Amino acid sequence: TLAVAVVVADTRAYIDGSSSVGGGTADSITLTATTVSNVLSSATATAGGAAGTGSNQTTGLLADPNGDGSDSDRAATSEGNVDFAGALALNIVETNTMATIGDGVTVDSDGLLTLDAKANADSAAIADGSTTGGTTGLGVAVSLNFVDTVNEATIGSADVTADGITMSATMADRDIGLTAGNEQPVVDTTTDNDTIYVGNVPGLKTGDEVTYENNGGTSIGGLTDDDGNTKYYVILAEDGKIKLASSKENATADTPVAIDLTSTGSGTEHELKRDGKSGLKFNPTGNYYDLTLANTNGLTTGEAVKYDNGGGTDFGGLTNGTTYYAIVGEDNKLELAESREKAESGESITITSTGAGTDHKIVDATHTSQAQSTSGASAGNVGIAGSLAINEVDVDTTAVISTGALISVVDGGDAEDTKGAVTLTSESRTRAVGQALPQEDGATGEAFGMGASVVVNVADKDTESLLDDGAVLSDTNRVDDLSLSATGDNSMNTVAKGGATASGGVALTPVVAISVALNDAVAGVGTPDGLAPTTTVEGDLNITAVLDSDTRTLAEGDAEGSDAAIGASLGLGISSDNVFAQLERDWTSTGGSVLLSAQGANASRTTAKAAAKGAAEDDGVEGSGDDNGVNDQVDAQRGLANTRSSEGTGTQDTPDAETADTDDTDGETDDDATGD
Repeated sequence: TLAVAVVVADTRAYIDGSSSVGGGTADSITLTATTVSNVLSSATATAGGAAGTGSNQTTGLLADPNGDGSDSDRAATSEGNVDFAGALALNIVETNTMATIGDGVTVDSDGLLTLDAKANADSAAIADGSTTGGTTGLGVAVSLNFVDTVNEATIGSADVTADGITMSATMADRDIGLTAGNEQPVVDTTTDNDTIYVGNVPGLKTGDEVTYENNGGTSIGGLTDDDGNTKYYVILAEDGKIKLASSKENATADTPVAIDLTSTGSGTEHELKRDGKSGLKFNPTGNYYDLTLANTNGLTTGEAVKYDNGGGTDFGGLTNGTTYYAIVGEDNKLELAESREKAESGESITITSTGAGTDHKIVDATHTSQAQSTSGASAGNVGIAGSLAINEVDVDTTAVISTGALISVVDGGDAEDTKGAVTLTSESRTRAVGQALPQEDGATGEAFGMGASVVVNVADKDTESLLDDGAVLSDTNRVDDLSLSATGDNSMNTVAKGGATASGGVALTPVVAISVALNDAVAGVGTPDGLAPTTTVEGDLNITAVLDSDTRTLAEGDAEGSDAAIGASLGLGISSDNVFAQLERDWTSTGGSVLLSAQGANASRTTAKAAAKGAAEDDGVEGSGDDNGVNDQVDAQRGLANTRSSEGTGTQDTPDAETADTDDTDGETDDDATGD
């Protein structure tokens, strides 16, 4: 399955050529350019699914390549048939938003000159390739997202006179309708339900171990708060709900056996604790409501959004005008969290009422780019799954008075007796997400399972407000106040996860996650024109640069094989931040101050986890079930090598195959090896 989008979007408001505008009589001149774009490419391929769900073209070609109605030419190995599912999603997106006064233009305004560029460019490439049949199964998913976004307000080599100049390159708002409904109890004790609502928690899966605390209330009927001595095991249900089992076997059985919840207990801060992860907190006596968006395209978990009640009253748990962080679910479902940290751990706000009004919404003001690949292969003998995601993003946000420009500020005919300020503002908020993931357990096969995931996430973000080298501020009609500010808020999330199981053989899980985040925020005055080495203004000079960056990289692989298992994970995070407030010419003010401020905050976290569970070690007891463990397998392989060597041709003696005498410190090969 192939999905491709190639998009070039140009939005320009400009004065160009040798134009002359205003003639000194215009009250004001305004150029505005706004772009809101949302590009989605989604490719899904399945093979060997449930009967009656339809056919897949790839599967059909494998089953009957020459199309003659006979499966005698079916794709197969010596062990049996091959099922393949492949999905490729590709985005190539270029977005240009420009408010421009070009080279050679003359502008003479009695009022304010405004150049305003606003952009909000979202793109996502989503690929899912999974197969569940055949003796050999191969599932491949590739997502490629290439994005170039330019948002700029520019005065070129032009002669500009005005009663103040305002130039801005900032984020455009995208409003998305939001509703609350479907009232449900947090703890549902009705027959055949026995569920607890905890929200859509990333990484939570069936079989996970938890302990229960009522935190001073009374316990839910069927559960025990005993300081963590009693262990429970998660059974994932639908729509953010879970059930609990008394053992992992009960949780993971073909027909899971859940604990009967007989009452909701009391108290409002119950918690299911997880080892090494955030606890799952909930109010067992409360009700909750689902949040549903008009669409979730362009939103990612961890992204900042603002809640707007549309003039009504707030949904219970939310406050109008407050920034929250999205947890994006399926079927346009949304949860909100108080911080990005909580969003990515799944700790959401419970919605306790539907408020009033029909115009509730969230406001998205972030350039979001996403590449996500998910693959799986569940086969009889050999299962191989591979996910590749590449997200490459370049975002340039600039407000600039260019080389060769001449800027004059006059007191126009308005009621004010002062000149308008010259203000340059650039603001960019971005989020780059790359994910290479397994479908459920990834790749499974009896003899061999391999689940590989590779993600590369590269983002170059420049936010600049500049009086460029050689730009001239008139010494006759001097600027009063000059302000330049550049603000960048850039986050990146890169995740590669892989899983493989071989019930009677070897499992292999190579996982690679690479993040490269290059973030710049620059506000400044460049070098002078040769004829005017000193710039003089009448008021204040304020130059401010602010940069906040957050880069997170996770590589996690899990392999389990009865004979051998290899789990290998590589996480690499590269983050480079530059924050500059700069003045590169002589500067004089006849009645003001000079302020330069640069502030940067950087958070970067890289985690690599690998787990492998191979054959059981020999416990030394004759006749026990592990006698054919790893050590015996090594002996058997060495014996086979000796046999093969003795069968070789020629008359020379062939040396025996040998292994080193040294063992692990416990004298055996480890049953479970985990590396972080």
